[in-house]
Amino acid sequence: MKPMPFLGTTLIGVAMMQMPSTPPVKMGLWESTVNTTVKLPPGAPSFLGGGPRTTVMRVCFTPDSWAKGVGPQQDQKSCVRSNEVYSPTGFSFDMSCSKGKKTSHYETTFDSPAAIHGTVHTDSGPQGITIDSATTSHFITSDCGAVTPDKPVAVH
Repeated sequence: MKPMPFLGTTLIGVAMMQMPSTPPVKMGLWESTVNTTVKLPPGAPSFLGGGPRTTVMRVCFTPDSWAKGVGPQQDQKSCVRSNEVYSPTGFSFDMSCSKGKKTSHYETTFDSPAAIHGTVHTDSGPQGITIDSATTSHFITSDCGAVTPDKPVAVH
């Protein structure tokens, strides 16, 4: 799974509306802390996952990466979005992918122009693997330096 700094959580007072063309957050360098837990089926080798695991990434967030990463025009082969809900404070949607028989639920909340948090829950169908991720992200600076939108950098 590609880390994204704006995957998120529960929406309060959500009304159905179209996703804005630009996000209500600052563009530039963001740092995201992703806490992931992988639940394996009984008897699965432990090297396949477990948890919890924490990853800290720096990501360059631009209007283009927003449109490609979470905008409604996102094109993921074999995946279909449903239950899309957008509000000024966040968004949520479900995704079902025929390849791998995966289903996921995404929730993102824009806490402020400089802070985002969210969750992703994924069930991997016949494999019996469940992945839960919680992300908190904060804005660092408008200059991304050497970090590009398509190449996040692990901090530790």
